[in-house]
Amino acid sequence: MTGISDIFRAPPRIAIHASVALFLALLCVLPSPLARLLAPLERFVARVTSKRRCPQPALPDPRPTLALARATMAGACEVDKAGADSLAAERIEDRALRWAVLLPITSRGSDGATCWPALRTMASTLISTIPPTKRALTRVHVAIDMKDVVNDTDEARVRIAALFAGLPVAFHVLPPAFTAKLCWIWEQLALAAVAEAERADLLVLLGDDVVMLDDDWQEDVEASFARVAQQTGLPFGVGCVAIRDVSFESFPMFPVVHRDHLQIFGGRLFLRELTNQHGDPYLFELYRRWGAARFTSRARLVNGRGGSAASRYEKASVAWRDVLLTRGIETIERWLAERHGIDGRRVPCVDIIVPTYRCDEAALEAVCALRGRASLHVLIVVDRPDASNLPAIKALGSHAPDHTVRVYVQPTNMGASMARNTGYAQSFGDHAIFLDDDVFPALDLVDAYLGAIARHPEATLYVGLTALPEPTTWMQRALVANGICFFYSISEHTPHPPWGVCANLCVRSRTQGRVWFADCYPT
Repeated sequence: MTGISDIFRAPPRIAIHASVALFLALLCVLPSPLARLLAPLERFVARVTSKRRCPQPALPDPRPTLALARATMAGACEVDKAGADSLAAERIEDRALRWAVLLPITSRGSDGATCWPALRTMASTLISTIPPTKRALTRVHVAIDMKDVVNDTDEARVRIAALFAGLPVAFHVLPPAFTAKLCWIWEQLALAAVAEAERADLLVLLGDDVVMLDDDWQEDVEASFARVAQQTGLPFGVGCVAIRDVSFESFPMFPVVHRDHLQIFGGRLFLRELTNQHGDPYLFELYRRWGAARFTSRARLVNGRGGSAASRYEKASVAWRDVLLTRGIETIERWLAERHGIDGRRVPCVDIIVPTYRCDEAALEAVCALRGRASLHVLIVVDRPDASNLPAIKALGSHAPDHTVRVYVQPTNMGASMARNTGYAQSFGDHAIFLDDDVFPALDLVDAYLGAIARHPEATLYVGLTALPEPTTWMQRALVANGICFFYSISEHTPHPPWGVCANLCVRSRTQGRVWFADCYPT
């Protein structure tokens, strides 16, 4: 049986995309298929154009498909809030800023022979990268698990203080209720840092196996906060600056926040629901809505454990990107309006998600080059972990401006629908644009979607236009005349389509799990 990919084989001069059928991958907005088909009124159309590019030579299909399928597929604990009420606003740009290094340490999963060398390296690189003029202004707040066999002794505390010689050190022994709850521990240290007579202005969240790589990282962070204030008009310190982790460069792993963050949230660093996961991206995404979330321009570090690797404790994941993130954004919005009279400065946050099996560098680079009047992040989900050019694809994240491109590699080929779901689960924006890996997006694609969102903010799904090249053979013309390519341009014909081609869609995020792609559709 001849497939569509055989009919649309590329001629010498003009190549036509190989796959047409099974492009109607139904987006699961509602719980039943019937309800999904009856949901067109919930969807408004954004007339957004993109052009299909020609496919590369056909790759072996990794999944069984129909003849008309694509040839390639792509325990609760009370926390003292002391000090929160004393956070009076003051002008600090004109004086030296005080720093607090929030440092939980633990011997969990290892012994002293392993713990001490890692902590020694961390301490030595921290001290060596802080200029002498800053050391008296930088206090290290060390959290120790109660009854930690390695660290909770008088001898250990003397030894730890000696490792940080030249920096003031404060110790905090926390009860078992805090064990393995890293977010809660960081919060306790933050509260202690701002409750002191010489309270800290900037709070940096670090780990005991971090290695600082660059001198004057504090100066880089302070300059980033100054740029945020200058470019956004927000008060100095409203924002989050993440120190670049070279082991997970495109993810905000080690954030720095100002003490005003505790004032905004009534003495809390994180929401109570966050225990040992997601605290870093949560802080970053909160301030991204005002263009106030940045990576350092020069300062780097490397994380010995954690990040994308295994951790020393059982990870407690929480669904935070929907209700919890929305609640935090609204809290900052109220505080800015009430304390500073700032209203209406929210920045749209859009994530572009591209599932890829072809791993075509040129096509992916074109997507990464998109710009718009939004905070724009790109997530490339590689659905072909054995791709020969995988290092080059991963490098797209390292070379992106401000590290706004992240590359995630699926453990195995799972199909385009599941790859889209993987990307969507890792998207923290207000809206997500889904593009295929063989399209040439129009330069104004993002702004066109933003216009549709502004006109129809209540819509869940926006269907973009995908324009195919002009047919050049009689078979291609016959397919066009037959109407089989109708759904690529469905947004030109109806304002409320029941479905859309997944090559170019925009979906509202933070829908509490109402929007997913059905895994029964391979494309």
